[in-house]
Amino acid sequence: MGKRTLLQLIPALGAGGAERGALDVAKAAITRGWASVIATSGGHLLPEAEAAGVVIIQGPFGSKNPYQLWANGRHLRSIIATHEPDIIHVRSRAPAWALKFGIGRDPRIVTTYHGTYNAGFGIKRAYNRIMTEGTRVICISAFIMRHVADEHPESVDRLRLVPRGIRLESFPATSFKPPSVPRLLLPGRLTRWKGQMLFLEALALLRGAKVHVQASIMGDAQGRQEYVDELNGAIDRLGLRPNVQLLPPSVDMASAYQDHDLVVVPSLDPEAFGRVPVEAQLACRPVVAADHGGASETMGGEGSCFLVTPGDAMDLARGLKTAITAMHAPDFDARLQGAKNRVAGLYGLDQMIDKTFAVYDEVLACPRPQ
Repeated sequence: MGKRTLLQLIPALGAGGAERGALDVAKAAITRGWASVIATSGGHLLPEAEAAGVVIIQGPFGSKNPYQLWANGRHLRSIIATHEPDIIHVRSRAPAWALKFGIGRDPRIVTTYHGTYNAGFGIKRAYNRIMTEGTRVICISAFIMRHVADEHPESVDRLRLVPRGIRLESFPATSFKPPSVPRLLLPGRLTRWKGQMLFLEALALLRGAKVHVQASIMGDAQGRQEYVDELNGAIDRLGLRPNVQLLPPSVDMASAYQDHDLVVVPSLDPEAFGRVPVEAQLACRPVVAADHGGASETMGGEGSCFLVTPGDAMDLARGLKTAITAMHAPDFDARLQGAKNRVAGLYGLDQMIDKTFAVYDEVLACPRPQ
């Protein structure tokens, strides 16, 4: 048997869990003796991919334009003829449709369902269904697996759970010291559904209850200047200017967690997986998060994670106050270490790589049409 080849399709190799996962799998393929190819439009992870030996083929693979989808299909057909991949791993709907236009159904295809895709009816549901047409369909959380099973019950037997993987070495051993004035961190894109406005409302309630904190809202506005202006207006209107700062995104999130005492994830919509609660626990920091989506399964019962009602500012304030009080418990550092150990066992990068290649092995073992 010759050298196996993995081809992955993803719109871009920029920021995000899907993009990071694609690159991690591509690098792991090379380590395991495979050839590794990614078809993508580009992105800031390209230099890392190329340095690792990944073959990059660039094109407008994120386009949803019907003509471009057809043209991308022809391009992908040529790429597949040239590289003869053993596995074709598709990570987004647009390239999945382009692939279908280019080669039709193919037993080598694996898809990853990375989100709920704002599931709807009619055309939208049909557009989403393309991500369930792989020989195997990877789901990044139990929440997503249930969602896909509910939306596309015909795919249930092909679903496989592969949680996202995080580099454990980025989060070295550390300890927690209870602060006199807690420093709160809400990381994530500056977009309404991430819950920044709700967080500000909760901070105002804490201020009214004489609970003193400092807070950082960290993230990329991605051009949403009107929303940034709205956040600044709310900070001033609620009298929070001395206590709240808006920060740009950090390339060193491990240090960002260490610089704060409590991590907050008040998302209004359910996160497909939710990397922040897991990373915060790996950094030995307590977490307050909305009780839905991936957070409901990644937050543990060690007494350092606190789930609150989504979209409820009063319950968020209550959860923050509970977490701040818990910080002073004599065994709180031990609770944090317990949470770190649990998520390290469940969500390390190695488990994601091993489970992904186990799915590939399943696909390779399937009979191929002659």
